[in-house]
Amino acid sequence: MHRNKVFRREGRRYAVSPYGLIWNSENYYLVAYDISNQEMRHYRVDKMAEIVVTGLPREGEDRYPDFDVAAYGQKHFGMYSGEEASVTLRCR
Repeated sequence: MHRNKVFRREGRRYAVSPYGLIWNSENYYLVAYDISNQEMRHYRVDKMAEIVVTGLPREGEDRYPDFDVAAYGQKHFGMYSGEEASVTLRCR
C-alpha cells in the first residue's frame, strides 16, 4: 500500500542548520537551528521531502555556543516538555 505524504503548514519549506539526530519512539529527529525563528527545533526525518544540502556554514553557534544534542533530547523528548520552571513543594 502506497501513501502520499500530507504536509502540515501548507508544505512550507524550512532553512535550518543541522546539529544532530535523535532516535525517539521508533523515529529519527533532526535537531537543527531554525534560521527564520532563530532557535533550536526538531523535525521528524521521515516527514521530510526534497532536502537540499547547501554547503553553507552552520548558523546558530553565536546563540548556542555550547549546544549539547543529548541534553536537548532529554529535555524535549519524553513525558513532559515545555517551559522550565523552578517550584517549591510544601508537604504537611
